[in-house]
Amino acid sequence: MHFNSKLALTVFLISTRSGAAFAAIPAPASPTMYYVSASSGNDSNDGLSPEKAWQHLSIIFRKSTSKDPFRAGDNILLRRGDRWDGQIRLQANGTSQRPVRIGAYGDGAKPAILGDNPQAHWEPIAGHVGIYTTDIGEGSIPGLIVLGGKVLKVIYPSGPLDSHEDIETFFARLELASSVGRLGDRLWVRMPEGSNLPNGTLRIFRNAGVSVANSSYIQIENLDIERFSTGIDITESKHVTVRHNDIQDVFGIGIYLRWGDSDCLVESNTVFRGGGTALYTLKGFRNTFRDNWVSYLKTNILGIQVGGDKMGVGLQESQKSLVEYNYYTHSGGMDFYHEDDSTVRYNYLHRVWSAGSPNGVNLSVYGNIYNLGAPSGKRGSTGINVGVTGPGTISVFNNTILNASSYSLMGTSDKGKIVFSDNIVSATTAAGAMTSFGSNVESNHNCFFTTREPLFVHFKAKFASMKAYQEQSGLDRDSIYADPQFASTMPITPLDFLVRPGSGCISKASDIPSFNATGGRTYDDDRGIAGSPIVGALHVDDVVRRVDTPSQSCTSQCFRHKFAVPPGVYIVSLKFAPAALSQQPKFTFVLNDRTFEVEFNPSAVAELDDALLRYFLVRPDGPSIMLETKEATDTSIVTEVNILRFDTSHGDGPQSTSW
Repeated sequence: MHFNSKLALTVFLISTRSGAAFAAIPAPASPTMYYVSASSGNDSNDGLSPEKAWQHLSIIFRKSTSKDPFRAGDNILLRRGDRWDGQIRLQANGTSQRPVRIGAYGDGAKPAILGDNPQAHWEPIAGHVGIYTTDIGEGSIPGLIVLGGKVLKVIYPSGPLDSHEDIETFFARLELASSVGRLGDRLWVRMPEGSNLPNGTLRIFRNAGVSVANSSYIQIENLDIERFSTGIDITESKHVTVRHNDIQDVFGIGIYLRWGDSDCLVESNTVFRGGGTALYTLKGFRNTFRDNWVSYLKTNILGIQVGGDKMGVGLQESQKSLVEYNYYTHSGGMDFYHEDDSTVRYNYLHRVWSAGSPNGVNLSVYGNIYNLGAPSGKRGSTGINVGVTGPGTISVFNNTILNASSYSLMGTSDKGKIVFSDNIVSATTAAGAMTSFGSNVESNHNCFFTTREPLFVHFKAKFASMKAYQEQSGLDRDSIYADPQFASTMPITPLDFLVRPGSGCISKASDIPSFNATGGRTYDDDRGIAGSPIVGALHVDDVVRRVDTPSQSCTSQCFRHKFAVPPGVYIVSLKFAPAALSQQPKFTFVLNDRTFEVEFNPSAVAELDDALLRYFLVRPDGPSIMLETKEATDTSIVTEVNILRFDTSHGDGPQSTSW
């Protein structure tokens, strides 16, 4: 073993009655790099080099539970471009300086972990007509088991299957095409007599792509996780970092801090096409969700109907959570349940179906942009509905809210205080109430505007003018009724919500009672201007930045062409020819190393832009954005590509998703 001469020994002087003795403690062993490759590895290898890589993910679980587990500083690296049918289960403990890391090595696409067991092989049980069994792999935990679109119930034997009687009793409990028996890594199912083997028809989805339990100082990075019940599941762990992962087609929660986790960081991940809430913490402490992009949470995943709240982020019975710089679209917003002393700031919500309800005590919601309008003919999202669950204050300030349905700001409390201040509330398409307030609400220094007849509600009394509302309620005495004059009349990006210098909403922000917004009050405070007027979520002076980066448009030879861009986040739109709806059900392309598959609805009306336009969000790792396809792909079906500056960058590293 080789030691650094300065760190080779730590010497302690131990005093004893007979004199002094010296005890030498060796420095920690050097971190070990373990390599895993689905395409070139072998589990009989030692895993200590790319040439001697392991092959299956189950070996990670095996080593985690062995007498020689992973140690502080160890790296478990999956080969880029490879794909696994399996899941990672890890229990390990690193240190602040030497975390245990799961990551990637090599070049190309992120290593992909698939949870749908496509190669599961069911075999008949001799002497038991219609009963079949399969092995789902060492350490695997099934999540959803589906037959013909129906989720089957999982049952377990009451004890070990040591005797013929035990086995027969267990098999008798298997309901026809309704339940699945499980013991360890093995499953059993009863199918109708005369039916084919369940191979290919009975679908097994594992519980989670990565599961970490009872661990500390773990990093999970650069993985592509698809087709699981849950994307990443962390339980009773601390100091876990989940960064730069892509979660797609999961039936439940995307990234789940399941129970009692503390000081965890969930940063710069994407969750696309999920069936539950994208990001969730339950009974956690000091956990942070930052720079995550959430899009298209749905009720149907891979042809299977699913339930779930489908919110962008869920905070339940946790303390000191921080949610900042996240994007949400075609999902729910930010939800709370009995949350304590937590902060939600600097987030952008676009076409969500629920802005979320701050619920708990001592919560701060500020610097967020709520773009709540919906496509023509559809109902948009309601606004911010505050509920205080005990003594304390919930403060909602310096937010911008556009086109909320039913109400924009709502709150009443018989337990604590609610403060609304320095928000912009505007409506150009929706016709809901600007306010709907009850007991223990303080509201002032806000700016309201609607192109329709205004409506303010106080203790169920309705007012058709702001003046009458102010006089009768005593609230919003110093608030303004004026057009905010956003930079764009049809805002799509966060930068579109910059207010013009001539905006009637401009005013000096008031002090928030008993609260100091650490780090700044507005969405763009990371580049704010000292002393500038503040109203809503953005500084007024930054209006000039809206035109810093002109949009780029391309109508021919758009693929394999590098679009030069400065650092930032961009929205890329592809416009397809009407023939795509009838002639090409799918179009696959690569955007800055991530593969996307566009699907078309043949029943869509070709004249509608929504049927022919697709949007993608990208933060390039370098100075350019590039679209690529396989050589045989007909790119003429794409008639136009547009690239528009979406936002400044609030994170680092490449990132992309459907928008």
